[in-house]
Amino acid sequence: MYKRRLKTYAKLGYEISEADNAQGPCAKIIAHESWQDELFKDISNSSKRIVLSAPYANIKFVKSLVPVIVDAVARGVEARVILRKRKSEISSPLQEDVSKELSAAGCQVSLSESPLTGIALFDDKIVWYGSLPLLAFASSDDCSLRIESAEAAFDLSEALNGSL
Repeated sequence: MYKRRLKTYAKLGYEISEADNAQGPCAKIIAHESWQDELFKDISNSSKRIVLSAPYANIKFVKSLVPVIVDAVARGVEARVILRKRKSEISSPLQEDVSKELSAAGCQVSLSESPLTGIALFDDKIVWYGSLPLLAFASSDDCSLRIESAEAAFDLSEALNGSL
């Protein structure tokens, strides 16, 4: 199947280039199978700033993320988390637990009225954007685009600041 697809792309005039020779920002699709390891790696490799914007959170997942965030904050990394403000009385205690857990880890936690998607910014140069929840467990059809681009990071940072 893969070889057939490559042949079709070649017939259409597409060329496959080596990653070292690629022009423009480096990008890849992060699928649900490997996203946690990739996220933890980007957090661990950050040296200045981490921003995570998530539409919802799962306390079990957040607890698994806390040690990585604590390590980053101990290295002097600024960590910020943006959560969607809950409208339901039922989900408010869960959101409070998540906020307390992240605050105790050294994150600045803020709530947004605006609908959010899974957005992550690392050191103002790496961007994640897509349906991966970032603070909860992903479903099988979730994925995000990971782009290494200071320009894209700046634009999304401005959009996130405007949503607060």
